Amino acid sequence: MRNLPQAAPSAVDTAVCTNSATVGFPRRTALKFVTLGGLWASTWMAGTVALPTQVQAQAVRPLAPLNEVTTALSDAQALASAPVRFFGLLIYDLTLWAGKGFDLLRYDQQAFALTLTYARALGGKDIAERSLTEMRRVGRFDKNQETQWLNLMRTAFPDVVEKDRITGSHDGKGGVQFWHNGRATAKTNDPMFARLFFGIWLAPQTSVPTLRDTLIAATAKNKND
Repeated sequence: MRNLPQAAPSAVDTAVCTNSATVGFPRRTALKFVTLGGLWASTWMAGTVALPTQVQAQAVRPLAPLNEVTTALSDAQALASAPVRFFGLLIYDLTLWAGKGFDLLRYDQQAFALTLTYARALGGKDIAERSLTEMRRVGRFDKNQETQWLNLMRTAFPDVVEKDRITGSHDGKGGVQFWHNGRATAKTNDPMFARLFFGIWLAPQTSVPTLRDTLIAATAKNKND
């Protein structure tokens, strides 16, 4: 497999994606990293701070498709991989898997998978709750959907430790399945959930637009090769 694409680094070798809201925290407030997408980190902060999310794209060695990926996508290959960092602290690595011709701009109609490989321990309940918050950035949903989707994600996302991975696949028609370290944990057939959940990273409303730009560039190159 060919090497995955590398985006040009910024002046500080890190592309910074700042959340739409500036969040202040009092001195010695413990912050919990609670997103599957990776917007906050468990650390002690001193003083009042504004918290950006940092995404740095890098070249990685070719990746063989994971078992869960080949189960969902017979022709999948790793199109791009990038670490997400919080002030230099690695939170997780994200890998996008898809077949030839994948169009990220139409992700809600495409078959693909995303794998997040974690660099530290996080609580599954917190992952689910923050993921729901991030989904609200992408689109509106009602209280019944909130309850249904939160229950689904609490089942899908167990507590994770360093080197654990969570993979989510989309069949292009609203079918979504989740795995933890290759073990199937949950699935649903819900196009709206699929669009909002994967939109955490792939929709224009994402909190990590630099990551999305990196993935767009990678998938465009794949289409042209």
